[in-house]
Amino acid sequence: MQTKACYRFAKKVALVVILLVLPAAAGSITYEYSEAVTGVRNETATVSLTFNPKTDKITGTIYFTGGVFGGITDKFSGTSSCTGTTCIFVLNTKAHGDNLSYTVTFSDPSGSLSLIAANGSIWDKTADGTFACGASDPCSVVPESGSATMYVLLASLSCFGAMLFRTRLRRAGIA
Repeated sequence: MQTKACYRFAKKVALVVILLVLPAAAGSITYEYSEAVTGVRNETATVSLTFNPKTDKITGTIYFTGGVFGGITDKFSGTSSCTGTTCIFVLNTKAHGDNLSYTVTFSDPSGSLSLIAANGSIWDKTADGTFACGASDPCSVVPESGSATMYVLLASLSCFGAMLFRTRLRRAGIA
């Protein structure tokens, strides 16, 4: 009889965990990529950006390693402008005295958001470089809140295991 009660309780716990995890994983999409900066020797641009199609908000970080721009980091955020099924975000800024331009284009033709292209350039008085990902060199998609999902899953399994262990100790008369 107690076994059935444990199974019913486990089903309820699993349902609660699923209901808590699903909303956390929906909404935004995160992209990350690392590209050699063309025109600058031994320079790499690494970009991480998150786009929320419900609010058209974009946040991210671009950092450079290696060559003449090495060590420059720029955090950005803003709202993309959307027309129909295409959204574009444009950033023009100065980072540590260097000029930085970055454009991201998203498309959502059938409800499945995808990054079409991300192009950037950085320049100062001594050097000029470009970096990009897109159709010929795809950006990688990083599942948002994957680590949070795993944390919730492991925490709930630990709690369930502790409850089960406590029940067995009580049955044995130890606790």
